[in-house]
Amino acid sequence: MCFKKLTIFTVTFLALSSSGWPSQVYRIEPGWSQVEFEVKNLGFHTVDGNFKTFSGTISFDDTDVTKSSVTVTIQASSIDTDVKKRDEHLRTKDFFDVEKFPEIVFRSESIVKKGDGYVMVGSLTMKGHTQTVELPFTFTSDKSADGKPALHAEASGAVNRRDFGIDYGSNFSVGNQVKIRIHIQAIP
Repeated sequence: MCFKKLTIFTVTFLALSSSGWPSQVYRIEPGWSQVEFEVKNLGFHTVDGNFKTFSGTISFDDTDVTKSSVTVTIQASSIDTDVKKRDEHLRTKDFFDVEKFPEIVFRSESIVKKGDGYVMVGSLTMKGHTQTVELPFTFTSDKSADGKPALHAEASGAVNRRDFGIDYGSNFSVGNQVKIRIHIQAIP
């Protein structure tokens, strides 16, 4: 009987091993991470800002990064450009309409190796509009400040705000192209 149980265990173990173990799930640490943006204003001035409240998980496959996935949820009302009046306007229907659309959500769909880094392709949903975006990124896997395993990643890209229904102003008063920079630390 013991031999039969051992055989069943061994076959099950080998089947699981050949299909690969599940990826390690990491949680993004907001205190050690930033979601930043910049957009031209009046054709020559650049407005920098960030979102203060966000969360996310990374399902990380350290044997094949292209099998990893990322989900991030940003609270749109947490937008901060260091100008209170402008931030209040950005929360209105003219821009993010945070009462109706409180979250900005990114879900990766694929990751491909490109040069020294990777490109993550995913769906970005903002103000009720979903578009496919590409975010080139690099990462390292090491330890956090308190010695835990950690992922550190940097990504950047750009989106056209009008693709997401943010149509306020002209391209001169508010640039159409919004640059995105993301720096994250994530731990298991």
